[in-house]
Amino acid sequence: MKKNIGIILLLALSGQAAFSQIDLKISLKEAQELGLKNRSDVKADALRLEASRIEKQKAKQAWLPEISANANVSYHPQLQATLIPAGFVPGLNEPQILALGAKSISIYSLELNQPILKATLSSDVKLAKNSEAMEAEKKRGRDIVVKQQISQAYLNTQLKDLQWRLAKQDENRFFKYYQVAEGKFKSGALIENEYLRAKLDYENACHQTTTSLQSLGLSIKSLRYELNVDTLVKLILTDSIDVNPVVLPAIQEDITLARNRTEIKQLQLQREADELNEKKQRQSVMPVISLYGNYAQQFLNGNFNYDYSNSRWWSPFSSVGLKLSLPITGQLTNRTKVQQSRLRSQETILRQEQQTAKVNYEIRQSTTEIANAIQNVRRADNSFKLAQRVYENQEKQLALGAFSYDSLLNTESSVLNAERNYIKSVYDYFISRLNYEIAIGGL
Repeated sequence: MKKNIGIILLLALSGQAAFSQIDLKISLKEAQELGLKNRSDVKADALRLEASRIEKQKAKQAWLPEISANANVSYHPQLQATLIPAGFVPGLNEPQILALGAKSISIYSLELNQPILKATLSSDVKLAKNSEAMEAEKKRGRDIVVKQQISQAYLNTQLKDLQWRLAKQDENRFFKYYQVAEGKFKSGALIENEYLRAKLDYENACHQTTTSLQSLGLSIKSLRYELNVDTLVKLILTDSIDVNPVVLPAIQEDITLARNRTEIKQLQLQREADELNEKKQRQSVMPVISLYGNYAQQFLNGNFNYDYSNSRWWSPFSSVGLKLSLPITGQLTNRTKVQQSRLRSQETILRQEQQTAKVNYEIRQSTTEIANAIQNVRRADNSFKLAQRVYENQEKQLALGAFSYDSLLNTESSVLNAERNYIKSVYDYFISRLNYEIAIGGL
Protein backbone atom coordinates (compact mmCIF):
# COMPACT_ATOMS: atom_id res chain seq x y z
CA MET A 1 0.00 0.00 0.00
CA LYS A 2 1.19 3.52 -0.70
CA LYS A 3 1.97 5.69 2.28
CA ASN A 4 0.50 9.13 3.06
CA ILE A 5 -2.06 8.84 0.29
CA GLY A 6 -4.31 11.89 0.05
CA ILE A 7 -7.69 11.11 -1.47
CA ILE A 8 -8.36 13.66 -4.20
CA LEU A 9 -12.08 13.97 -4.73
CA LEU A 10 -12.38 15.08 -8.36
CA LEU A 11 -15.12 17.48 -9.31
CA ALA A 12 -15.23 15.68 -12.61
CA LEU A 13 -17.46 13.19 -10.80
CA SER A 14 -20.09 15.89 -10.48
CA GLY A 15 -19.51 17.34 -13.95
CA GLN A 16 -18.01 20.66 -12.85
CA ALA A 17 -15.49 22.58 -14.93
CA ALA A 18 -11.88 22.44 -13.77
CA PHE A 19 -11.38 26.20 -13.82
CA SER A 20 -14.12 26.71 -11.22
CA GLN A 21 -12.66 24.35 -8.65
CA ILE A 22 -11.51 25.45 -5.22
CA ASP A 23 -8.94 23.16 -3.61
CA LEU A 24 -9.46 22.44 0.08
CA LYS A 25 -6.97 20.21 1.88
CA ILE A 26 -8.60 18.90 5.02
CA SER A 27 -7.84 16.41 7.77
CA LEU A 28 -10.48 14.55 9.76
CA LYS A 29 -10.10 17.00 12.66
CA GLU A 30 -10.36 19.98 10.33
CA ALA A 31 -13.42 18.43 8.68
CA GLN A 32 -15.13 18.21 12.06
CA GLU A 33 -14.33 21.86 12.80
CA LEU A 34 -15.49 22.96 9.34
CA GLY A 35 -18.77 21.11 9.70
CA LEU A 36 -19.44 22.69 13.10
CA LYS A 37 -18.76 26.08 11.53
CA ASN A 38 -20.86 25.63 8.39
CA ARG A 39 -23.90 23.61 9.40
CA SER A 40 -27.15 25.44 10.02
CA ASP A 41 -28.34 23.04 12.74
CA VAL A 42 -25.20 23.80 14.76
CA LYS A 43 -25.82 27.54 14.34
CA ALA A 44 -29.41 27.04 15.52
CA ASP A 45 -28.10 25.24 18.62
CA ALA A 46 -25.83 28.22 19.33
CA LEU A 47 -28.84 30.56 19.22
CA ARG A 48 -30.69 28.32 21.66
CA LEU A 49 -27.73 28.48 24.04
CA GLU A 50 -27.65 32.27 23.74
CA ALA A 51 -31.36 32.37 24.61
CA SER A 52 -30.69 30.40 27.80
CA ARG A 53 -27.99 32.94 28.75
CA ILE A 54 -30.52 35.75 28.33
CA GLU A 55 -32.93 33.79 30.53
CA LYS A 56 -30.27 33.77 33.26
CA GLN A 57 -30.00 37.56 33.01
CA LYS A 58 -33.77 37.83 33.35
CA ALA A 59 -33.66 35.79 36.56
CA LYS A 60 -31.01 38.11 38.01
CA GLN A 61 -33.06 41.17 37.05
CA ALA A 62 -35.94 39.96 39.23
CA TRP A 63 -34.12 41.59 42.19
CA LEU A 64 -34.33 45.02 40.53
CA PRO A 65 -37.05 47.39 41.78
CA GLU A 66 -40.19 47.53 39.72
CA ILE A 67 -40.94 51.16 38.83
CA SER A 68 -44.01 52.07 36.85
CA ALA A 69 -45.61 55.30 35.65
CA ASN A 70 -49.43 55.41 35.67
CA ALA A 71 -51.98 57.83 34.32
CA ASN A 72 -55.70 57.75 35.05
CA VAL A 73 -58.02 60.34 33.49
CA SER A 74 -61.78 60.03 34.07
CA TYR A 75 -65.00 62.02 33.97
CA HIS A 76 -68.08 61.22 36.10
CA PRO A 77 -71.34 62.74 34.77
CA GLN A 78 -73.17 61.36 37.82
CA LEU A 79 -71.42 61.21 41.15
CA GLN A 80 -72.08 58.44 43.62
CA ALA A 81 -74.28 59.64 46.48
CA THR A 82 -73.43 59.07 50.13
CA LEU A 83 -75.42 59.30 53.36
CA ILE A 84 -74.63 62.27 55.65
CA PRO A 85 -75.85 61.47 59.19
CA ALA A 86 -77.85 64.02 61.20
CA GLY A 87 -75.61 66.31 63.24
CA PHE A 88 -72.55 65.43 61.18
CA VAL A 89 -72.56 68.99 59.93
CA PRO A 90 -73.69 71.81 62.21
CA GLY A 91 -77.26 72.74 61.39
CA LEU A 92 -78.01 69.39 59.78
CA ASN A 93 -80.85 68.04 61.87
CA GLU A 94 -81.85 65.17 59.54
CA PRO A 95 -79.85 62.64 57.53
CA GLN A 96 -79.22 63.69 53.96
CA ILE A 97 -78.11 61.93 50.77
CA LEU A 98 -75.57 64.02 48.98
CA ALA A 99 -73.40 63.49 45.89
CA LEU A 100 -69.92 64.58 46.83
CA GLY A 101 -66.73 64.52 44.80
CA ALA A 102 -65.17 65.78 41.59
CA LYS A 103 -66.46 65.13 38.11
CA SER A 104 -63.11 65.65 36.40
CA ILE A 105 -60.36 63.49 37.92
CA SER A 106 -56.77 63.05 36.67
CA ILE A 107 -54.14 61.14 38.61
CA TYR A 108 -50.50 60.82 37.43
CA SER A 109 -48.28 58.67 39.62
CA LEU A 110 -44.97 56.85 40.01
CA GLU A 111 -45.01 53.53 41.85
CA LEU A 112 -42.12 51.44 43.19
CA ASN A 113 -42.11 47.83 44.33
CA GLN A 114 -38.82 46.45 45.66
CA PRO A 115 -38.59 42.85 46.90
CA ILE A 116 -36.64 42.70 50.16
CA LEU A 117 -37.16 39.11 51.23
CA LYS A 118 -38.23 36.54 48.68
CA ALA A 119 -36.37 33.27 49.05
CA THR A 120 -37.44 31.84 45.70
CA LEU A 121 -35.64 34.57 43.76
CA SER A 122 -32.19 33.24 44.68
CA SER A 123 -33.30 29.75 43.70
CA ASP A 124 -34.59 31.11 40.39
CA VAL A 125 -31.15 32.56 39.63
CA LYS A 126 -29.45 29.25 40.46
CA LEU A 127 -31.98 27.35 38.35
CA ALA A 128 -31.36 29.71 35.43
CA LYS A 129 -27.60 29.10 35.72
CA ASN A 130 -28.26 25.37 35.84
CA SER A 131 -30.49 25.64 32.77
CA GLU A 132 -27.75 27.48 30.88
CA ALA A 133 -25.20 24.81 31.84
CA MET A 134 -27.66 22.10 30.80
CA GLU A 135 -28.26 23.74 27.43
CA ALA A 136 -24.50 24.08 26.90
CA GLU A 137 -24.07 20.38 27.68
CA LYS A 138 -26.92 19.43 25.35
CA LYS A 139 -25.27 21.50 22.62
CA ARG A 140 -22.02 19.64 23.25
CA GLY A 141 -23.92 16.39 22.89
CA ARG A 142 -25.45 17.49 19.59
CA ASP A 143 -22.01 18.67 18.40
CA ILE A 144 -20.64 15.21 19.17
CA VAL A 145 -23.35 13.65 17.03
CA VAL A 146 -22.47 16.02 14.18
CA LYS A 147 -18.76 15.24 14.49
CA GLN A 148 -19.58 11.53 14.53
CA GLN A 149 -21.60 11.88 11.32
CA ILE A 150 -18.78 13.85 9.67
CA SER A 151 -16.19 11.31 10.83
CA GLN A 152 -18.19 8.40 9.46
CA ALA A 153 -18.65 10.18 6.12
CA TYR A 154 -14.92 11.00 6.02
CA LEU A 155 -13.90 7.42 6.84
CA ASN A 156 -16.46 6.02 4.42
CA THR A 157 -14.98 8.16 1.65
CA GLN A 158 -11.52 6.86 2.50
CA LEU A 159 -12.87 3.30 2.46
CA LYS A 160 -14.58 3.77 -0.91
CA ASP A 161 -11.38 5.26 -2.31
CA LEU A 162 -9.39 2.27 -1.04
CA GLN A 163 -11.92 -0.11 -2.61
CA TRP A 164 -11.71 1.78 -5.90
CA ARG A 165 -7.90 1.72 -5.94
CA LEU A 166 -7.84 -2.01 -5.21
CA ALA A 167 -10.50 -2.58 -7.88
CA LYS A 168 -8.23 -0.78 -10.36
CA GLN A 169 -5.38 -3.12 -9.39
CA ASP A 170 -7.69 -6.10 -9.88
CA GLU A 171 -8.72 -4.74 -13.27
CA ASN A 172 -5.07 -4.37 -14.30
CA ARG A 173 -4.32 -7.95 -13.30
CA PHE A 174 -7.27 -9.37 -15.20
CA PHE A 175 -6.30 -7.24 -18.19
CA LYS A 176 -2.88 -8.90 -18.20
CA TYR A 177 -4.53 -12.31 -17.95
CA TYR A 178 -6.82 -11.39 -20.82
CA GLN A 179 -3.90 -10.22 -22.98
CA VAL A 180 -1.97 -13.44 -22.35
CA ALA A 181 -5.06 -15.57 -23.02
CA GLU A 182 -5.81 -13.63 -26.21
CA GLY A 183 -2.28 -14.09 -27.50
CA LYS A 184 -2.30 -17.82 -26.74
CA PHE A 185 -5.76 -18.24 -28.25
CA LYS A 186 -4.70 -16.54 -31.49
CA SER A 187 -1.61 -18.73 -31.66
CA GLY A 188 -3.74 -21.83 -31.11
CA ALA A 189 -2.21 -22.66 -27.72
CA LEU A 190 -5.45 -22.06 -25.77
CA ILE A 191 -8.96 -23.31 -26.29
CA GLU A 192 -11.69 -20.77 -26.97
CA ASN A 193 -13.57 -21.36 -23.70
CA GLU A 194 -10.50 -20.50 -21.61
CA TYR A 195 -10.03 -17.36 -23.67
CA LEU A 196 -13.69 -16.37 -23.22
CA ARG A 197 -13.46 -16.96 -19.46
CA ALA A 198 -10.48 -14.61 -19.29
CA LYS A 199 -12.36 -11.99 -21.31
CA LEU A 200 -15.47 -12.32 -19.12
CA ASP A 201 -13.45 -12.00 -15.90
CA TYR A 202 -11.75 -8.89 -17.25
CA GLU A 203 -15.10 -7.32 -18.15
CA ASN A 204 -16.42 -8.16 -14.68
CA ALA A 205 -13.34 -6.53 -13.16
CA CYS A 206 -14.00 -3.41 -15.26
CA HIS A 207 -17.58 -3.40 -14.02
CA GLN A 208 -16.39 -3.66 -10.43
CA THR A 209 -14.07 -0.70 -10.98
CA THR A 210 -16.97 1.34 -12.38
CA THR A 211 -19.31 0.53 -9.50
CA SER A 212 -16.51 1.30 -7.01
CA LEU A 213 -16.01 4.69 -8.65
CA GLN A 214 -19.75 5.34 -8.48
CA SER A 215 -19.78 4.46 -4.77
CA LEU A 216 -16.86 6.83 -4.26
CA GLY A 217 -18.81 9.60 -5.98
CA LEU A 218 -21.80 9.03 -3.68
CA SER A 219 -19.56 9.08 -0.61
CA ILE A 220 -18.11 12.41 -1.82
CA LYS A 221 -21.60 13.88 -2.03
CA SER A 222 -22.40 12.56 1.43
CA LEU A 223 -19.25 14.14 2.89
CA ARG A 224 -20.00 17.46 1.19
CA TYR A 225 -23.50 17.36 2.66
CA GLU A 226 -22.19 16.69 6.18
CA LEU A 227 -19.69 19.55 5.82
CA ASN A 228 -22.24 21.82 4.12
CA VAL A 229 -19.75 22.89 1.45
CA ASP A 230 -20.40 23.88 -2.16
CA THR A 231 -20.10 21.35 -4.97
CA LEU A 232 -17.41 23.54 -6.55
CA VAL A 233 -15.04 22.70 -3.69
CA LYS A 234 -12.47 20.01 -4.48
CA LEU A 235 -11.75 18.22 -1.23
CA ILE A 236 -8.34 16.70 -0.63
CA LEU A 237 -8.42 14.38 2.40
CA THR A 238 -5.00 14.56 3.98
CA ASP A 239 -5.40 11.81 6.59
CA SER A 240 -3.89 8.52 5.45
CA ILE A 241 -5.84 5.29 5.55
CA ASP A 242 -2.60 3.31 5.48
CA VAL A 243 -2.57 2.00 9.04
CA ASN A 244 0.64 0.00 8.93
CA PRO A 245 2.44 -0.29 11.14
CA VAL A 246 -0.47 0.12 13.56
CA VAL A 247 0.45 1.86 16.79
CA LEU A 248 -1.82 1.15 19.72
CA PRO A 249 -3.27 4.51 20.84
CA ALA A 250 -3.05 5.52 24.47
CA ILE A 251 -6.05 3.67 25.88
CA GLN A 252 -7.39 4.45 29.32
CA GLU A 253 -9.72 2.16 31.22
CA ASP A 254 -10.18 4.44 34.23
CA ILE A 255 -13.89 4.38 35.09
CA THR A 256 -13.71 8.07 35.99
CA LEU A 257 -13.61 8.70 32.23
CA ALA A 258 -17.36 8.30 32.34
CA ARG A 259 -17.56 11.76 33.89
CA ASN A 260 -16.51 13.25 30.56
CA ARG A 261 -19.54 11.86 28.78
CA THR A 262 -22.22 14.42 28.08
CA GLU A 263 -24.95 11.97 29.13
CA ILE A 264 -23.46 11.75 32.63
CA LYS A 265 -22.94 15.50 32.91
CA GLN A 266 -26.52 16.16 31.81
CA LEU A 267 -27.87 13.78 34.45
CA GLN A 268 -25.64 15.42 37.08
CA LEU A 269 -27.03 18.83 36.11
CA GLN A 270 -30.55 17.36 36.25
CA ARG A 271 -29.85 16.17 39.79
CA GLU A 272 -28.79 19.67 40.77
CA ALA A 273 -31.92 21.07 39.14
CA ASP A 274 -34.11 18.58 41.04
CA GLU A 275 -32.50 19.61 44.33
CA LEU A 276 -32.99 23.30 43.51
CA ASN A 277 -36.63 22.73 42.57
CA GLU A 278 -37.25 20.91 45.83
CA LYS A 279 -35.59 23.75 47.74
CA LYS A 280 -37.63 26.32 45.80
CA GLN A 281 -40.81 24.41 46.60
CA ARG A 282 -40.00 24.63 50.31
CA GLN A 283 -39.21 28.32 49.95
CA SER A 284 -42.50 29.02 48.17
CA VAL A 285 -44.43 28.97 51.50
CA MET A 286 -42.06 31.39 53.23
CA PRO A 287 -43.20 34.99 53.79
CA VAL A 288 -42.44 37.57 51.12
CA ILE A 289 -41.60 41.12 52.20
CA SER A 290 -41.59 44.00 49.74
CA LEU A 291 -41.05 47.72 50.01
CA TYR A 292 -43.53 49.79 48.09
CA GLY A 293 -43.85 53.51 47.47
CA ASN A 294 -46.13 55.85 45.55
CA TYR A 295 -46.00 59.49 44.56
CA ALA A 296 -48.90 61.05 42.65
CA GLN A 297 -50.26 64.35 41.44
CA GLN A 298 -54.04 64.64 41.41
CA PHE A 299 -56.21 67.06 39.42
CA LEU A 300 -59.81 67.50 40.60
CA ASN A 301 -62.60 69.71 39.24
CA GLY A 302 -66.33 69.79 39.81
CA ASN A 303 -67.10 70.32 36.10
CA PHE A 304 -65.93 68.97 32.78
CA ASN A 305 -62.68 70.85 33.03
CA TYR A 306 -59.18 69.56 32.21
CA ASP A 307 -57.32 72.85 32.22
CA TYR A 308 -54.14 71.55 33.84
CA SER A 309 -52.59 75.03 33.78
CA ASN A 310 -54.73 76.09 36.74
CA SER A 311 -52.59 75.05 39.72
CA ARG A 312 -55.50 75.57 42.10
CA TRP A 313 -56.95 72.16 41.30
CA TRP A 314 -53.70 70.21 41.63
CA SER A 315 -52.74 68.38 44.81
CA PRO A 316 -50.02 65.81 45.53
CA PHE A 317 -50.24 62.67 47.66
CA SER A 318 -47.77 59.87 48.39
CA SER A 319 -47.30 56.72 50.42
CA VAL A 320 -44.54 54.34 51.47
CA GLY A 321 -44.72 51.04 53.32
CA LEU A 322 -43.86 47.42 53.71
CA LYS A 323 -45.93 44.58 52.36
CA LEU A 324 -45.94 41.12 53.95
CA SER A 325 -47.40 38.22 52.01
CA LEU A 326 -47.79 34.74 53.50
CA PRO A 327 -49.44 31.98 51.42
CA ILE A 328 -52.01 30.08 53.48
CA THR A 329 -53.29 27.48 51.04
CA GLY A 330 -49.75 26.71 49.93
CA GLN A 331 -48.92 25.60 53.47
CA LEU A 332 -51.47 22.80 53.08
CA THR A 333 -50.42 21.60 49.60
CA ASN A 334 -46.67 22.09 49.90
CA ARG A 335 -45.89 18.70 51.46
CA THR A 336 -47.32 16.84 48.45
CA LYS A 337 -45.35 18.99 46.01
CA VAL A 338 -42.13 18.49 47.98
CA GLN A 339 -42.71 14.73 47.88
CA GLN A 340 -43.09 14.88 44.11
CA SER A 341 -39.85 16.85 43.78
CA ARG A 342 -38.03 14.35 46.00
CA LEU A 343 -39.27 11.41 43.92
CA ARG A 344 -38.07 13.08 40.72
CA SER A 345 -34.68 13.60 42.33
CA GLN A 346 -34.46 9.94 43.34
CA GLU A 347 -35.46 8.91 39.83
CA THR A 348 -32.63 11.01 38.35
CA ILE A 349 -30.13 9.47 40.78
CA LEU A 350 -31.09 5.95 39.70
CA ARG A 351 -30.90 6.91 36.02
CA GLN A 352 -27.47 8.41 36.56
CA GLU A 353 -26.23 5.24 38.25
CA GLN A 354 -27.50 3.09 35.36
CA GLN A 355 -26.11 5.45 32.73
CA THR A 356 -22.72 5.43 34.48
CA ALA A 357 -22.70 1.63 34.43
CA LYS A 358 -23.60 1.70 30.72
CA VAL A 359 -20.86 4.20 29.88
CA ASN A 360 -18.23 2.21 31.80
CA TYR A 361 -19.32 -0.88 29.87
CA GLU A 362 -19.01 1.01 26.56
CA ILE A 363 -15.51 2.17 27.51
CA ARG A 364 -14.39 -1.39 28.33
CA GLN A 365 -16.10 -2.73 25.22
CA SER A 366 -14.55 -0.15 22.88
CA THR A 367 -11.13 -0.76 24.46
CA THR A 368 -11.42 -4.45 23.63
CA GLU A 369 -12.73 -3.72 20.14
CA ILE A 370 -9.84 -1.43 19.23
CA ALA A 371 -7.29 -3.94 20.50
CA ASN A 372 -8.95 -6.68 18.44
CA ALA A 373 -9.13 -4.42 15.41
CA ILE A 374 -5.39 -3.74 15.59
CA GLN A 375 -4.64 -7.48 15.66
CA ASN A 376 -6.98 -8.07 12.74
CA VAL A 377 -5.37 -5.30 10.69
CA ARG A 378 -1.91 -6.74 11.27
CA ARG A 379 -3.00 -10.21 10.24
CA ALA A 380 -4.93 -8.92 7.23
CA ASP A 381 -1.98 -6.80 6.14
CA ASN A 382 0.37 -9.78 6.35
CA SER A 383 -2.08 -11.85 4.30
CA PHE A 384 -2.45 -9.06 1.78
CA LYS A 385 1.31 -8.73 1.36
CA LEU A 386 1.58 -12.51 0.98
CA ALA A 387 -1.12 -12.42 -1.69
CA GLN A 388 0.85 -9.72 -3.49
CA ARG A 389 3.91 -11.96 -3.48
CA VAL A 390 1.89 -14.85 -4.84
CA TYR A 391 0.65 -12.60 -7.63
CA GLU A 392 4.19 -11.40 -8.41
CA ASN A 393 5.34 -15.01 -8.69
CA GLN A 394 2.36 -15.77 -10.90
CA GLU A 395 3.25 -12.80 -13.07
CA LYS A 396 6.80 -14.11 -13.48
CA GLN A 397 5.44 -17.47 -14.56
CA LEU A 398 3.25 -15.72 -17.12
CA ALA A 399 6.29 -13.91 -18.44
CA LEU A 400 8.00 -17.31 -18.89
CA GLY A 401 5.04 -18.58 -20.90
CA ALA A 402 3.37 -20.76 -18.27
CA PHE A 403 -0.39 -20.27 -18.38
CA SER A 404 -3.04 -22.26 -16.54
CA TYR A 405 -6.20 -20.25 -16.16
CA ASP A 406 -7.58 -22.47 -13.40
CA SER A 407 -4.37 -21.89 -11.47
CA LEU A 408 -4.70 -18.15 -12.08
CA LEU A 409 -8.26 -18.16 -10.77
CA ASN A 410 -7.19 -19.99 -7.62
CA THR A 411 -4.53 -17.36 -7.09
CA GLU A 412 -7.04 -14.57 -7.79
CA SER A 413 -9.49 -16.04 -5.27
CA SER A 414 -6.80 -15.88 -2.60
CA VAL A 415 -5.81 -12.34 -3.58
CA LEU A 416 -9.42 -11.09 -3.62
CA ASN A 417 -10.16 -12.65 -0.24
CA ALA A 418 -7.04 -11.00 1.17
CA GLU A 419 -8.15 -7.67 -0.28
CA ARG A 420 -11.65 -7.95 1.18
CA ASN A 421 -10.29 -8.92 4.59
CA TYR A 422 -7.82 -6.06 4.49
CA ILE A 423 -10.49 -3.50 3.52
CA LYS A 424 -12.85 -4.70 6.25
CA SER A 425 -10.16 -4.80 8.93
CA VAL A 426 -8.92 -1.29 8.06
CA TYR A 427 -12.43 0.14 8.20
CA ASP A 428 -13.20 -1.71 11.45
CA TYR A 429 -10.00 -0.30 12.93
CA PHE A 430 -10.92 3.31 12.18
CA ILE A 431 -14.52 2.83 13.35
CA SER A 432 -13.30 1.24 16.60
CA ARG A 433 -11.03 4.25 17.19
CA LEU A 434 -13.97 6.56 16.58
CA ASN A 435 -16.17 4.55 18.96
CA TYR A 436 -13.45 4.65 21.61
CA GLU A 437 -13.16 8.44 21.37
CA ILE A 438 -16.95 8.69 21.74
CA ALA A 439 -16.95 6.28 24.69
CA ILE A 440 -14.42 8.28 26.71
CA GLY A 441 -16.07 11.60 25.83
CA GLY A 442 -13.07 12.75 23.79
CA LEU A 443 -14.77 13.44 20.47
